[in-house]
Amino acid sequence: MIPSLKVSPGFCIISENQQEIFNWNFCTKIYRINGERDKQKVATMEIVKVSMVGANENLSVKDVLDFLLKNPMAEIGIGISREKGAFNTPRFNWVMRLQRGYEEIVENGRRKIGRVGLHINGKNAPYTEKPYPLMIIDDAKIPDTLRILSRDWRVTFQLNFSNYKINHADIYSAARCLGETGQTIVIPYNHKTQEYVFEFVHSFRRRYNSECGGIPLQILYDSSFGNGKSAIDYKQPVFGGIVQGYTGGFRVDNIQQELDKISAVQTCHDAKIYIDAESGLSGEQNTIDLNKADAFCKNVMDWVKTRQEKIKS
Repeated sequence: MIPSLKVSPGFCIISENQQEIFNWNFCTKIYRINGERDKQKVATMEIVKVSMVGANENLSVKDVLDFLLKNPMAEIGIGISREKGAFNTPRFNWVMRLQRGYEEIVENGRRKIGRVGLHINGKNAPYTEKPYPLMIIDDAKIPDTLRILSRDWRVTFQLNFSNYKINHADIYSAARCLGETGQTIVIPYNHKTQEYVFEFVHSFRRRYNSECGGIPLQILYDSSFGNGKSAIDYKQPVFGGIVQGYTGGFRVDNIQQELDKISAVQTCHDAKIYIDAESGLSGEQNTIDLNKADAFCKNVMDWVKTRQEKIKS
């Protein structure tokens, strides 16, 4: 029987010999070690991943895979658009080489590895057809390219549609076809998308017959619409039982202070959140700087460890 530990905020998993082990890849519970504390219902915050966006073919596939092996709590975000040569997005063959390398690592038993997020974009290209987000939301269709890129590995689909005019949304059908991919889906939440987000949440809950947790849907709270501006304030998770991400102006030098602010607004028991950063980690050649990303992950982990120590003292 694993003893239990209440943490507020932050998380860890306690082994039978009382040694703390940070397990970012499979952190699904918050345990308690004190019988008195076990009776309390206090707000807690569990960080389930650190998403860092902007990888493209200016990075080598090997460097990206080595980074994910070193940082199993990380998710590297890659922009995907209908125009495969769009600004800042890699060509499909680069993503498929990353996919093959990732599969080889998992097949060889190296399962403690971070994730890859496919950010479905398209706004920077001259379209002759609908961009991917509108094909999914308006037509309830997953493009064949996305099916191929998401096959046989663990990825996250982030559907970036904040800057599009939605014409004939069939959210339930869109949620159904997204669910059929078997991947975790991320939807941005802001004043432009909130109406559709509520429909997505309702549709996913109907599909999975769940009013609480257990559905493969995450919400990204992004009032800056992906422009990297720091949030004026933070809100507690909008939907109970659904992982909520926070984004906007996160950098290596400010992430610990911002985590303090995010922690302060949590009122739910066992809230699950994640952090999303892009512009603050960018480097040369319009790609993510993996050295900055590594330092960013370290600062998040150090913040969690510090919070753990404060709670115990």
